[in-house]
Amino acid sequence: MSLMKRRDPGMLPQCKGDGERREWPLLALILAGAMLVGCLQPTEEAAGAVTETGYVAEAPFAAHYQSYGPQLLGEPISGLCEVAAGGQAQYFQHMRLEVSADGQNVSFYPLGEWAYAGLRRKTAAPLPENSRTREFPETGFVVRDEFLDFFERNGGEELLGPPISPQLDEGTLRVQYFRNGRMEWHPAAPVGQRVRLGMLGQAHYLQAAHDVSCEFRSRPVDVTTVKNVQVLASAEAPILYTGDEQMIYAMVTTRAGVPVSGVPVTLTLRDTDWTLSVELGRTDSSGKVQGGLQMPRFVPGRLVGVSVEAHGLGGISIGGTGLAFQTWW
Repeated sequence: MSLMKRRDPGMLPQCKGDGERREWPLLALILAGAMLVGCLQPTEEAAGAVTETGYVAEAPFAAHYQSYGPQLLGEPISGLCEVAAGGQAQYFQHMRLEVSADGQNVSFYPLGEWAYAGLRRKTAAPLPENSRTREFPETGFVVRDEFLDFFERNGGEELLGPPISPQLDEGTLRVQYFRNGRMEWHPAAPVGQRVRLGMLGQAHYLQAAHDVSCEFRSRPVDVTTVKNVQVLASAEAPILYTGDEQMIYAMVTTRAGVPVSGVPVTLTLRDTDWTLSVELGRTDSSGKVQGGLQMPRFVPGRLVGVSVEAHGLGGISIGGTGLAFQTWW
C-alpha cells in the first residue's frame, strides 16, 4: 500500500508561449478566490548577478537585496511575478518582496501571518530569565534576549514588522513569528549566528503562491535533457501530531532556475531505528510535485529526517535536498 496520498488536480492555468494547457496540483492552504501560479516569458534584463539558484534580484527589488543581502532575504528563488491584485513580486528563500502598481513602494509580504495562521497547534516555549525585553503595543507581544538583538541590529521594523506570537516550541527549534517572517533559535551555532530567519519565502512559493504568475528563465525542460538539478522542498507542518497527515512539497529546476518536468521524486525517511523510501510522484510543467505522507510508525518526540531526491534516466540520482520535522503527542 502506498504511503503517499495524492491531492485532486485543480484548475488548469495557461502557460504563455507554449500554446498548451498545463495541469497543476491543488495545493494545501488554498484561499478562497485565489489564482493559480502560471508562466510568463522572462524579462529581457534583470538587476545584479545570477545567484546559485539561477535567479537574480529583479530591478524593482535590487536595492533591497543589496541592502539586506542573502543572509536576511535569502537567495532569490523566482523570477519576477505579476500579482493578481496589481503590482509585482519576487520570492526569496526567507521573504517575498512586492512593489506597488505605480512602481513607487516596495514592501514585504506578510509571510509570518500566513505561516502562523497555518500552525496546527501552538506550544509556548520556556522564556529566558532576566533577559532584555521590548513590548510592541501594536500587537501586545514581547521580543526578548537574542531575538531582540537580531531585530534591532537588522532593521526589524521594516524587515519583519511587529511580533504576532510569543516564543514557541516547534520540535527542536524555539521560534517567534513576526508579521513578515519567523525567527529561529539555533543554540549549537556560534554566538552571533544563533538567530536565523526561517525559510518562509520558499515554503509559501512551493505551497501557496496562488495570487501571482511568476516568470521562468525559459520554457520548462524535460528530465531527459538534464543530468544535474537543484531541488527545493518544504514540509507543511514543522511538528506532526498523532493522527495528522504531513504534506511534502518539492520543486525541481536546472541550475539556471528552469523548471524540469517529468522528474520522479522520492522521499527517504529516517528515524532512529528504521529507514523507508516512498515515491512522491513526477514533477509537472512547473517542476513541482506534492503528496500527503502517512507515517508508517509514529514514535512521539522523534526528529524525522527526510531526504528528497530527484531521479533521471535509469533511476540515477540527479539532485536532492533534505528537510526534517518533529513528531509529537
